[in-house]
Amino acid sequence: MATARRLTARPHCAAYHRSVVGNGSPPHERLRSLVSSLLTLGTDLEGEQAAERILRSASELVRGRYAVVRQANPPDETVELFLHGLSRAEYAERADRPDFARLVEQLTLSGRPVRTRALLGVPMRPRDHHSGQLLVGDPEGGEFTRDDEDLLAAYGAAAAMVMHRADLHERERRQQRWLHAVTELTELLLGQVDREKALGTLTARLREVSGADYSALLLLDPADPDSGTLHAVTGLSLEHLAGRRVPLRGLTAHVVRSRRGVVSPDLDQVYGYGPPPEWRTALADLGLGMLLPLRTDGEVLGVLFAGWRKESPVAHLAAQEVDLVEMFAHQAALALRQARTQTSRTELSVLADRERIAQDLDTVVARRLNRVAADLGAAVEGSRRPVVRERLAVAEREVAETITLIREVSGDLRTPAQAAQRAASACWLRLQAEVVKASDRFGFVPGLEVHGALDAVCDAVQCELAAQVRRALDRAAEYESPSRVDLVIDLEESRFRLIVAGARNAPSPGEQVTEWAVRLG
Repeated sequence: MATARRLTARPHCAAYHRSVVGNGSPPHERLRSLVSSLLTLGTDLEGEQAAERILRSASELVRGRYAVVRQANPPDETVELFLHGLSRAEYAERADRPDFARLVEQLTLSGRPVRTRALLGVPMRPRDHHSGQLLVGDPEGGEFTRDDEDLLAAYGAAAAMVMHRADLHERERRQQRWLHAVTELTELLLGQVDREKALGTLTARLREVSGADYSALLLLDPADPDSGTLHAVTGLSLEHLAGRRVPLRGLTAHVVRSRRGVVSPDLDQVYGYGPPPEWRTALADLGLGMLLPLRTDGEVLGVLFAGWRKESPVAHLAAQEVDLVEMFAHQAALALRQARTQTSRTELSVLADRERIAQDLDTVVARRLNRVAADLGAAVEGSRRPVVRERLAVAEREVAETITLIREVSGDLRTPAQAAQRAASACWLRLQAEVVKASDRFGFVPGLEVHGALDAVCDAVQCELAAQVRRALDRAAEYESPSRVDLVIDLEESRFRLIVAGARNAPSPGEQVTEWAVRLG
């Protein structure tokens, strides 16, 4: 895989080259000036800036119209291209020519300069390591000479050192950015953690320091291990997918079940890679991709996605930083665990408060009211006036009713009253939420019917209902432009039906309604 960048001239660079190269200087004097200027470049020079100077100087040194640096990047030896005087399309057209391909192959195999009439190539070997090639083509004089070959070979050795030094400096800068980002995230986790804010900060910092073009987190649903929800989606104009529930399939399912990450320079070529249809266009340009599990305490909480475009200038560096991206995945897992711990503490605190209030109602309020009721009863017995006796009796009954209400409230605080109805209501709201979420896919809200009492269904089946609704909606989304999607849940017969109507790709030309049914429980 090759990535290409066309380097354009800068005003200050033109002046620089006129002063250094000198149109009237002898060739060897020009070479000496160029090499001297290259080797004294500041260490803050970035790789692309270094390539720009190298290519412009090389083309002027041997009077070529264009110049190319082909740099191999370990560990997969992908080739990164730096272009001067050629567009990417023009380079691709020339690279397909037999003479060009033959020269590159010969240069790669021999590691020695190769010259033809219209093309000259020399190796770039920093510290005796063959890492790239410098090519110059279309000479002004009609053909390259032996002197041109010697000049470019000597220049190529110095250029290789500059590129190597710029690459090392870029790696050092990236390492510092990684460490700073990890430190920032660690400090974030030391305090109270807002889960969404922490995850958003994490993916934003990951893209910033790694140069990734896309990043997202898929968090698993403990109630439905076959699906998850996307969070902190950034890049490639896919931010609208945040909050979308997706089924666990292909590579994602493999990462979760194996608890091992998947890293590939060509993600779309990996077996099992298959993003949903509505994402494929946006993700089609990705080259390097990483899917890493969010692991903590032996449990996988989700998957971290990171992707780089095929023409990304930093993908070759990111490919060697998998351990640093894994560090971010670990930080995400810690953020999730911290947020879950805080939620558990809050819930325990609420339960403790409820128990304390219930205890106070039982031991203090209800007992005092019992004594009041007893006193009122005694007063009724001792009173001789009918009006007073009647009023005291009414007060006694009201106190007794109040005590009964207090007992009910106390019981609700300990074990909430009407738990089945509340659970049924929560289950219905969950089912409705799934249906509303799916409206973005279809352009309308699918129908939902429930026959039978939700409060008569056990917790396990209620969880299964939500999972079946998600699976059914995923299944309906596989049909093209349906006009109607209905979900029918029959609790009395323990059956679940999905009805999809008006789909363009119906199983047969005459079939307009497709039904799918499963048995619950």
